[in-house]
Amino acid sequence: MLENWRTRKINGYVADYQFKDIDNDGENEIVLALVVSTGLSVKDRSVIVSYKMSRQPNPQQTGQ
Repeated sequence: MLENWRTRKINGYVADYQFKDIDNDGENEIVLALVVSTGLSVKDRSVIVSYKMSRQPNPQQTGQ
Protein backbone atom coordinates (compact mmCIF):
# COMPACT_ATOMS: atom_id res chain seq x y z
CA MET A 1 0.00 0.00 0.00
CA LEU A 2 1.19 3.50 -0.81
CA GLU A 3 0.25 6.73 0.90
CA ASN A 4 -1.18 9.19 -1.60
CA TRP A 5 -2.86 11.76 0.66
CA ARG A 6 -2.43 13.25 4.13
CA THR A 7 -4.39 15.85 6.11
CA ARG A 8 -2.71 18.58 8.06
CA LYS A 9 -2.00 17.99 11.76
CA ILE A 10 -4.88 18.82 14.11
CA ASN A 11 -5.03 19.34 17.86
CA GLY A 12 -7.86 17.01 18.68
CA TYR A 13 -9.39 13.99 17.03
CA VAL A 14 -11.59 12.85 14.15
CA ALA A 15 -14.94 11.83 15.66
CA ASP A 16 -16.41 10.56 12.37
CA TYR A 17 -15.84 10.66 8.62
CA GLN A 18 -17.69 9.84 5.41
CA PHE A 19 -17.01 9.87 1.70
CA LYS A 20 -19.86 11.86 0.10
CA ASP A 21 -20.51 14.05 -2.92
CA ILE A 22 -21.39 17.17 -0.92
CA ASP A 23 -21.19 19.65 -3.81
CA ASN A 24 -22.99 17.58 -6.49
CA ASP A 25 -20.03 17.53 -8.89
CA GLY A 26 -20.07 13.75 -9.29
CA GLU A 27 -16.91 13.25 -7.19
CA ASN A 28 -16.79 12.20 -3.55
CA GLU A 29 -15.15 14.39 -0.94
CA ILE A 30 -13.98 13.23 2.47
CA VAL A 31 -16.04 14.92 5.18
CA LEU A 32 -14.60 14.95 8.71
CA ALA A 33 -16.25 15.74 12.05
CA LEU A 34 -13.41 17.09 14.21
CA VAL A 35 -13.24 17.82 17.91
CA VAL A 36 -10.53 20.46 18.19
CA SER A 37 -8.65 20.92 21.47
CA THR A 38 -7.65 24.45 22.34
CA GLY A 39 -4.65 23.68 24.54
CA LEU A 40 -5.07 23.97 28.29
CA SER A 41 -8.65 25.20 28.04
CA VAL A 42 -11.42 22.95 29.31
CA LYS A 43 -13.58 23.81 26.32
CA ASP A 44 -13.24 22.00 23.00
CA ARG A 45 -15.03 22.91 19.80
CA SER A 46 -16.44 20.79 17.01
CA VAL A 47 -16.04 21.56 13.32
CA ILE A 48 -16.99 19.91 10.03
CA VAL A 49 -14.39 20.05 7.25
CA SER A 50 -14.24 18.56 3.77
CA TYR A 51 -11.40 17.82 1.39
CA LYS A 52 -11.52 17.22 -2.35
CA MET A 53 -10.30 13.78 -3.32
CA SER A 54 -8.62 13.45 -6.71
CA ARG A 55 -8.32 10.09 -8.35
CA GLN A 56 -4.86 8.79 -9.06
CA PRO A 57 -4.47 7.11 -12.46
CA ASN A 58 -4.10 3.35 -12.27
CA PRO A 59 -0.67 2.44 -13.75
CA GLN A 60 -2.14 -0.76 -15.22
CA GLN A 61 -4.76 1.24 -17.13
CA THR A 62 -2.31 3.88 -18.37
CA GLY A 63 0.24 1.31 -19.59
CA GLN A 64 2.99 2.29 -17.15
